[in-house]
Amino acid sequence: MIDINLHHAQLVVDPIDQEVAEHYQYLEELNALDFRVEAQALYAVRKWLLPDRGWSEMGAYLRQEACRYQLTRGQAFGNVWLPGIEGTDFSDTALAAYRIESRKFHLLLWNELFPHTPFVPADLSQYRRRVDHQFMACPDVPQEWGAAQYEKW
Repeated sequence: MIDINLHHAQLVVDPIDQEVAEHYQYLEELNALDFRVEAQALYAVRKWLLPDRGWSEMGAYLRQEACRYQLTRGQAFGNVWLPGIEGTDFSDTALAAYRIESRKFHLLLWNELFPHTPFVPADLSQYRRRVDHQFMACPDVPQEWGAAQYEKW
């Protein structure tokens, strides 16, 4: 079994969260991009999501598996605004376009984050949702984790 917490996938995209970008004063630059354009998406990934990650080997594995789980389910890595992909139109046509463009962005992000690991869909039955606080909050510091606690999906 593979223990994951979906918060680990959220951690991957936190630097492009609107509040984080506003705090570090790059929100305007971020919002001017269009993530449907590969060059602009790569610019954002390489500028804000790749540098200075400081992930431990275990933390990288946990993030990768949480992202694999989300990609397999057709879900975003986290709850962040994707400039150019997300809009305010919630019609069926707009939602279908969002699903396609979001998946393209997340696969592009996967390839940048984990360049030596081609994406292969997960066997979702092999994943457990681990919810103990230290595991969730500190994926890079396994010595801080306590006893494992699990919840159903």
